[in-house]
Amino acid sequence: MNHSGTGDNRTFEQAHYNANAENANAKKAMAETNVFSRSAALTLRKSFAITYDANDARKPYNVWDSYTLANGTLAIFNFIYIPKLMRAALPISDPLMQNPDPLGASGEPGRTFRLSDAWLLLAEAVFMIDGSSTAALAAINTVRERANLPDLTVMTIKDIQNERAWELAAEGFFGRKNDLIRWGILESTVMATPAAERAAGAYSLAITRAMDDSTHIADAPMGRHRVYPILVKEILKSQNIGGALVQNPVWE
Repeated sequence: MNHSGTGDNRTFEQAHYNANAENANAKKAMAETNVFSRSAALTLRKSFAITYDANDARKPYNVWDSYTLANGTLAIFNFIYIPKLMRAALPISDPLMQNPDPLGASGEPGRTFRLSDAWLLLAEAVFMIDGSSTAALAAINTVRERANLPDLTVMTIKDIQNERAWELAAEGFFGRKNDLIRWGILESTVMATPAAERAAGAYSLAITRAMDDSTHIADAPMGRHRVYPILVKEILKSQNIGGALVQNPVWE
């Protein structure tokens, strides 16, 4: 997802589908729905997409894996696309998904922080202090109610992690990667993805990409992705004023 413009006037460019890796029926579906045929679209792991509840109001905005062609054929895509980022009227009619620009660039402001993100952060903060309290449940259920899901009556950290994933798929102020790092589970999550993708019946290339990601994590020093590197400019600034900041050993 690319940003254009500067400052507070950033807009999101059109995300396109994986033309070079899609099947013939998927390409027909993209042609019928006017989704541009370029590569590097934002997609979801199948193993994650299937975790959305069928009644979750967020699912149509985040999971698009098939389309009924004009001739009645059901086109099953190799990859799972994210309609809310495609700026096309897919798969439901919604003003946020209309594309008024023939060049594919949306004039919609880029969302950097959403109210639901704040509610989920509140739920997590209260949970870490008081556990599955009334206040923590009220915060997370505020988001779930909008998503047409039943209220939780008791919650765990896993509930918070899942809700942030479903609500903020491919967006969010912190981003999924940063969430996984601060929870200390990025390594285990990424390394478990290839097996999860195989079990979900993901496309072969999607599994290969998951394996590449897993290998990248496995080859890194253990623990690297549980902490952040210290910015070089901060280390130099510290030295200039007599401080002693040094890089985290796993990032040296």
